[in-house]
Amino acid sequence: MTSVNRRRPSRSAALLCCLLAAVLAPLFAATPASAQPLEADESVSVNITELTPSVATPDATVTIRGTATNTTDQPLTRLQALLWRNQAPYTDAEQFDQVLESTPTEPVGARVTDHATGFVDLTRSDLSPDLPESLAPGASVPFSVQVTVAQLELPRPDAIYMIGAHVRGSVAGGELSTLGRGRTFLPVVSAGSESKAPLTSVVLLNSRPSYSDNALFVDDHLAEEVADGGRLDVLLDSAARSDVNWAVDPELIQALEAMTKGYQVLSEQGPRAGTGTVAAERWLERFDKLDSKAGYRVPFGSPDLAALAHQPSDSYLIRADRAGKGVERTADLPSLAMPTAGLADDETLTRTDRINPDIYLVSDVSTGTNLATTSASGRPIVSFDAQSFAGGPGPEPIDTAVKVRQRMLSVGWLRAALGTPTVRVITTADEAASDRAAAAPYLTRQLLAEAVKAAEDNGPQSALIYPEPAAAAELTPGQLDRVESLRRNYVAYADLLISQGAIEQKIDTAVARAASGAWRDDETGQAAWLKPVLDEVAGIVNGDAITLGRDRRVVLTGAVGSFPLTVTNNLDVPVQVRVNVTSGNNSRLKVKSVERVEVQPGERMSVPIEAKPAANGEVEVSAQLTTLSGTKLGKPATTTVQATEYGTVGWVIAIAAGIAFFVTTTLRIRQVRREREVTDTEPETSLTSSAPSTELTNEDHG
Repeated sequence: MTSVNRRRPSRSAALLCCLLAAVLAPLFAATPASAQPLEADESVSVNITELTPSVATPDATVTIRGTATNTTDQPLTRLQALLWRNQAPYTDAEQFDQVLESTPTEPVGARVTDHATGFVDLTRSDLSPDLPESLAPGASVPFSVQVTVAQLELPRPDAIYMIGAHVRGSVAGGELSTLGRGRTFLPVVSAGSESKAPLTSVVLLNSRPSYSDNALFVDDHLAEEVADGGRLDVLLDSAARSDVNWAVDPELIQALEAMTKGYQVLSEQGPRAGTGTVAAERWLERFDKLDSKAGYRVPFGSPDLAALAHQPSDSYLIRADRAGKGVERTADLPSLAMPTAGLADDETLTRTDRINPDIYLVSDVSTGTNLATTSASGRPIVSFDAQSFAGGPGPEPIDTAVKVRQRMLSVGWLRAALGTPTVRVITTADEAASDRAAAAPYLTRQLLAEAVKAAEDNGPQSALIYPEPAAAAELTPGQLDRVESLRRNYVAYADLLISQGAIEQKIDTAVARAASGAWRDDETGQAAWLKPVLDEVAGIVNGDAITLGRDRRVVLTGAVGSFPLTVTNNLDVPVQVRVNVTSGNNSRLKVKSVERVEVQPGERMSVPIEAKPAANGEVEVSAQLTTLSGTKLGKPATTTVQATEYGTVGWVIAIAAGIAFFVTTTLRIRQVRREREVTDTEPETSLTSSAPSTELTNEDHG
């Protein structure tokens, strides 16, 4: 058996332990009522609806108001609400993050049991006989508890503390226990504190694309957003503040400008009149009054910059930038590039450099810092706090206005203690309200231009962090394929037009909207927006906008000839096409394509197709309309050509032979007749002749 020497602690060691115990005791102290571990099962939902003041000084009185809701199926009795706090001070981000993620029962903390202030009955008790006997299932009851900061017995000011309320009671007559908890943070700051930190808020004015073109919208959500009290209405009010920045998507402005002229909205019953014309006019009037010195423009459509940067071509990014420059109201604003959710890798910034943004606005999740830095190309990168409006701690609900505000103020204090900046990006009405509410003497508002000045001093940004979930959240390959299909169809349509006019801008805006980061995790929404756009442009390219007519059978005679094809333009603009003709048997029949044909709106044009037969027989000929660059238009047309190369020559020879025969025969008949006439007019002659005889005699043979 192994023995262990056990020495009694020295006197100095014992004294040290006592001192440590004295120092650490306040951090873990608990009143007798809360000395036992707290139960984890919640029978009551505690919602803190008010905490005043939001930032306390050592001489302040703290009030917590809220509601307690019975979440069981049984009545609750002997209910009490008690103010609770944890006396451990949090003075750095690591401590703060740990307690933020803690379970509702940790740390244990301590309750204030003074019935006069920090303890109140919610149902009948000996001290409160006039209250209801119980709280019914699903029912709620308000509460209010109040103590001075001195009563909290906190070890020091200039720190963050956890504070809240416990609700204790009995379920079905059982033992008294803790049935529910509510917690939040409270900065306690000494009156003379000189800690300061800069705070920059950027209000982002954008929305999911709904405008397809030609005054047609796929839905009317913009009408709701710009109406009184709507999301964009509230954000515009926030952007009008003198101490904040704003950034606008030119796509939003273009859509609202279209709404002011009257517009249609798609529905199951067909297009209907939109309802937001007046609201859009008012919103744009107020937008025009914003201070342009505080404003920026983001790429048109708020495209998914990371997804587009990971594609082989830069054309999508360039089109989004070019589309934004085409919106007059925002064209002169400096440009700000913010990847979707603020998450990016180095490639995202390298590729986005092609559109020359003035500033990058990137989440601190990717930058790993809250300081402004510079990119590899020397552009400023401003890091914003991705968790600005996250709320917490638990238990639920964690995203109440009070919890969000108190977390913002606490993070602000931790930053102020270090003198480092905080940047918030505001995208919702609730965030705008929280940004206003989270004001504190240690947060000094400054504009983005001031934050940018520090970027060069802080130096270059180290490698950006791009978490795997961020890459997985990008637009899917299927969504990007739809964007490319739209681009190809539009380019083909542009190639059709003789006068292209503003078609390039139309392509730019459509492609940028299709590639919007708003379509992340929303393939159905992207498809719904794309449908009317693709129906129009793909219908032109693949439908009956430009048609090709032909005879089913053509007889071609001669060594060289032609046969007609009919091109019909059903559009309201003049077009130019190529008629690509292919022979099924090139050795028997050669055909020639027509390189360019101009057809006016509504015109049916007969186009002669040159053909040269090399042998007799039938040949199938296929004709396909294409754009001048080769994109096929509609369906091909097929016709059968009967080729007879020698037919004409044979007929000519036959006719010539017939004529020759006729002439020869006629001449011979006339000659015979003349000979007969001569014979009939000569006299009769003697049987003997007076002429010398030519007959030889024997003497002659002598």
